[in-house]
Amino acid sequence: MSLNISFIKYEDSHSQAWESVNQATNATFLTSINWINFQKSLGKEVEMYLIQYNGEFIGNFYIEIFRRKIAKYAYSPYGPVFGLSKINLGGNILADFFNEIKKWEFKFATERNLNCFRIDPLVLAENLPTLKSVGYVQSMAPTQAKYVWQIDIQKDEEQLLADMKKVARYNIRNSAKAGIVVEKANSVEQVKEFYKILSSTTQRHDFASFSEEYFIKQFENIGSMFNLYLAKFNGQYISGALVNTYGTTGYYSHGGSLNNKELQKYGASYLLHWEVIKDLKKNGFSTYNMWGIVPEGKSVNNGMQGVSEFKKRFGGQEIDYVGGLDIPVNVNYKLQRLMETYIYRKDRY
Repeated sequence: MSLNISFIKYEDSHSQAWESVNQATNATFLTSINWINFQKSLGKEVEMYLIQYNGEFIGNFYIEIFRRKIAKYAYSPYGPVFGLSKINLGGNILADFFNEIKKWEFKFATERNLNCFRIDPLVLAENLPTLKSVGYVQSMAPTQAKYVWQIDIQKDEEQLLADMKKVARYNIRNSAKAGIVVEKANSVEQVKEFYKILSSTTQRHDFASFSEEYFIKQFENIGSMFNLYLAKFNGQYISGALVNTYGTTGYYSHGGSLNNKELQKYGASYLLHWEVIKDLKKNGFSTYNMWGIVPEGKSVNNGMQGVSEFKKRFGGQEIDYVGGLDIPVNVNYKLQRLMETYIYRKDRY
């Protein structure tokens, strides 16, 4: 079935409509106006469109365009954002909707001489067969977190602690008893201290990361969406967590601890995230999204396994999304896909 969907190029006058779509669909901070403006400040090539159905905005499309030597593609992080409750035509509305999206994506990428259009919408994994049926193929490159750990923090503190694993509760008490305190950053100097901690973690686990400038610019540009928490012991920052807030959710986007066995015995990161949860609750947020994990029943031979186990000790639930999906556009996509299959062979699970 063909739906009466149109795509309206974003203008500044659409900002309220854009944010209204985000709030109505529980979109993440990655498609907020503030975050998109931050991405523009980094020099990214971006485009924005609102999705309209029968004269009403029901979704939006934030698109980043990458033009590398081999990999040339459009990418919509955790997008497109959409709500289908106002389309009451019966049948498989999800399939009909994405069939229209696919046709527009193909035209968009073709006009810009790109190899493919890549998305990773917040669509539950159970719907993957539907999206494949209209022509999407799974991306060989990692995108946003496909498997997410999420905690409902509307419960009272006593219940939240009860839902945690015993080791989490122990380390929260142990860290507090040892004199570790948690601060909320309010200066560039603290952001720089966080970057030292983050660098220690990324090197230890061989994770990819961003530059120090990236975090400083974030601190300077996105206002209250940037929330940096630091655990301090004997005058030294030893653990940190960057939490981006949007809507009713706090997102744990970056974090880590110093590579020091003597300090790590206190388990300061447990106290750190407990203070994050309490602060989010105090400020009216209902959900703590701890971002990516290794899914239940799978294991990997890298640092992500330990990070995943750490997050799961706080209680909560795993949410699985469809992950990265591509619409191939030209023959060059085959070479790009082959390259990405090899380069990211250790990052898929």
